[in-house]
Amino acid sequence: MLRSVVAIVSGGASGLGAATASAIVSRGGRVIIADLPSAKDNYWRLAAAACSTTGATHSHNHNGNGSHASTYVADGIDCGEVYHPHKISNATTGLDMDIATDSYTSDNYYHHHHHHKDKPLLAFAETDVRNEDHIRKALDLAEETFGEPINVAINCAGICPARKTISKDTSTRDDGSDGDGSGIKVHSLGEFSDALQINALGSFNVARLSAERMATRDADREGLRGCIINTASIAAFEGQVGQVAYAASKGAVVGMTLPLARDLAGHGIRVMTIAPGLFKTPMLEGLPQKVQEDLASTVPCPPRLGQPDEFGRLVVSILTNPMLNGEVIRLDGALRMSA
Repeated sequence: MLRSVVAIVSGGASGLGAATASAIVSRGGRVIIADLPSAKDNYWRLAAAACSTTGATHSHNHNGNGSHASTYVADGIDCGEVYHPHKISNATTGLDMDIATDSYTSDNYYHHHHHHKDKPLLAFAETDVRNEDHIRKALDLAEETFGEPINVAINCAGICPARKTISKDTSTRDDGSDGDGSGIKVHSLGEFSDALQINALGSFNVARLSAERMATRDADREGLRGCIINTASIAAFEGQVGQVAYAASKGAVVGMTLPLARDLAGHGIRVMTIAPGLFKTPMLEGLPQKVQEDLASTVPCPPRLGQPDEFGRLVVSILTNPMLNGEVIRLDGALRMSA
């Protein structure tokens, strides 16, 4: 279904990004996971899961520490594949890039997916989305690993700071006693800048450099060369108390959707944005169960947190429907956030 897809997914080692990468690989596509070095272990778990099928045998993977990762995924690739890591060290940038290749033992898989036999499906590039050189190296890795430039870029990297513009200062006094709350604490400008730099500038950085590579591809019969999908948030529309930095950064992502689509239309590159609501990502899973249940109860229908694979399924829908362009899709179960 997505055998022609060569994608880069920022923040692709966990949460919505991992679900997106899994959705693409399980449908025959190839993916560069562009994420921070700290996400490497998550990447190996994703690589192992991507080569498993529900009820089939485990797919084992050795990560850099010599440990194993094994898991099952629904809707996965056919059984019989094992990922073998190969590391590429880049002396110039200091980046480590790991490639997960598939070694097939299933004749059935070969007949259905012969063009990927003995070819990599996933690769990892240590990436800070604010760094132009990191992005270029990740895009180079796609061409070296998969033999062609990317035609899909999906931005899932981001941070979610929580801070009021001003709040009572409850910091500890010099003598070790608690403050009386009479002072005012002002939102850190650095924290606001970080949100904009990672969420907005980072998304644009990946988008612009990915578009440069997509423009070199041959167009299909409709004149299309690729698709960029950014991740915003419903906070862009209904930012809550303490979300001024986050809402501003995601509002910027929403705001760039149409002009990006218009800029890139002449090159046959579509641009879409997904604005998810409350999803069961690692951040939310770290909250107490009661808090998760309370949050889920605010979603009208279905009355639950979204599952990351539902985000991945929307990505697949966007990729396979060429008339979707220049629009923001809310994925939120009709949730409208209160103050």
